[in-house]
Amino acid sequence: AECYQIDDTWQQGEGLGRLINVNEHLTPAFWKISEERLHGTFAGLLPVAEQSGVELALWCAPSSNVEFRDWEEFREFLLDFHRRWNFRFFKIDGVKIRTCEAERNLEALLRSVREATGGRVYFNLDTTAGRRPGYFRMVEYGNIFLENRYTDWQNYYPYWTLRNLWMLSKYVPAEKLQIEFLNKWRNTEKYAGDPFAPANFQ
Repeated sequence: AECYQIDDTWQQGEGLGRLINVNEHLTPAFWKISEERLHGTFAGLLPVAEQSGVELALWCAPSSNVEFRDWEEFREFLLDFHRRWNFRFFKIDGVKIRTCEAERNLEALLRSVREATGGRVYFNLDTTAGRRPGYFRMVEYGNIFLENRYTDWQNYYPYWTLRNLWMLSKYVPAEKLQIEFLNKWRNTEKYAGDPFAPANFQ
């Protein structure tokens, strides 16, 4: 592994569910490092990552519920975390592009962070659902997180992932796609009798 992404719940705020389901503007306090889970700092993780030769990445979700109008404020949060904790990779999740204004603001965020860091910061754009940038827009700012599938709901099959990679590689360079290989030994009972069950994948 070259990179380990710290996922949702590192922050003081409630998480992706709140971002998606509650129509409110999030204050900067939402994006403070959780005191409960991480003691308000990433300092304990940095030496472990460095010793392991792994770069840390961070999940985050800009305010799509206000059309990303606070993009300058969010840019400062990303730049601060880049400078203070040396994060170069940010996963951008929970995106909803409902208007041209939202599209412009989101692109302004991505472009300005890339420019301010001399291209050192790279975005991982989640294209799982909804109207989001990805295959045809904003690919110059990073790579594409292809999908979310889970063995919990029996909707993950390794051959589906490989098929998606193969079909999309005609249009998008394969190195721009982040695809998932899950723990195939989880939830085996949900795939009982299924010849394509993840556990059967060699």
